Amino acid sequence: MYEDLVVKYYTQYFDDFSSSYSTLCNRAETFGKSKRYEEALNDLNYAIAVKPHKLTAWCLRGIINGLNKFYMEALEDLNNTLYRDINNFLALKWRALCYYEIRLYNPSLWDLNLIINSGCADALTYLNRADVFWFKNGNKAFAYGICGEFQDTINDLNKNDSLKNFNLAIKTLLDNVATISNRAKLYCKLCQYNLALKDTQ
Repeated sequence: MYEDLVVKYYTQYFDDFSSSYSTLCNRAETFGKSKRYEEALNDLNYAIAVKPHKLTAWCLRGIINGLNKFYMEALEDLNNTLYRDINNFLALKWRALCYYEIRLYNPSLWDLNLIINSGCADALTYLNRADVFWFKNGNKAFAYGICGEFQDTINDLNKNDSLKNFNLAIKTLLDNVATISNRAKLYCKLCQYNLALKDTQ
């Protein structure tokens, strides 16, 4: 397996340069791709102990904790990274994802908007923002419905914000089947069945 060969290479290099910060971070990132999270965290903890002022290991540890679904620990490291470098867009993307996973949709949306307004967005950023609009508006609409405020329910069930972000994502990820399929489902929610059929053909 490719990741195992990379880990072996970094380990051999690390034996000769035992305090190499970049080697620790690179090996941790490779461990993360192989879902060997505990080993990744061990490397990152050591890297942070060696050079606590450098941000790469802090950000990576936040990402690894996020991948491992330890969202509060992830947020602590990502916030620390962003406190010292507000323009770290990798940390912003992962913080937005962690906020989304714990259903803090407004902070997630704030981070995604910062990324998009900075011009550093990729297709995944737009997809994530579409999901945030979907759940944020859908949950609010459900609450309005319980309270009998049906006009507000109708207003919040309008998924045009989600649709706009799906369209932006599709422009970036041309012919991405999963994204187009999700857009088709959204067209159905909006009763735009002809457009939904067009996406499924």
